[in-house]
Amino acid sequence: MTLNPLEIRGTPERSLSWHFSATVSSLLRLEGRVAPGQNWNHQVEFALEHAEQVLKPWFAAWPTSTLAGNWAGQVNGDGVIGRLNVKRGQIGALGLNGAIKFSDGGGAATIQPEVLMVNLASSKTPIRLTSGAVKSPARGSKHRASTSPPWPALPASMATTTGTPAPAK
Repeated sequence: MTLNPLEIRGTPERSLSWHFSATVSSLLRLEGRVAPGQNWNHQVEFALEHAEQVLKPWFAAWPTSTLAGNWAGQVNGDGVIGRLNVKRGQIGALGLNGAIKFSDGGGAATIQPEVLMVNLASSKTPIRLTSGAVKSPARGSKHRASTSPPWPALPASMATTTGTPAPAK
């Protein structure tokens, strides 16, 4: 796959920071600031349109996708930490908007929603995520899948229930 044209522009903004902008064809637009130094603090506004065109060689059935928002972060040791604010996100029938905390260190990534709204095309009511985390194992670590749930087994007296669902109000 060839992506072109790629255009990148950077100009000194203050004595300790740079303003930059970049585009890749009509697919990706970036604009932000970076402060080179110990933590490389950075802020980026971004818009990604039609990501499926880029992902098609690896995922033939990837749905139409767009993502726009901003990122603020910094380098932290051997990783990056920051906050992603999704202003507009669509991956097929899945819509996203809201804030996500991200950290990456030692090859392991953690994604935590602050307030993330997930809209499914099949539902009129969005799902609101305000806690929890998705964690990836560190690169090179050996792990195995487990089929047992991460909670203790229920006592036999509580393991089954009978009855009918409550009527809708």
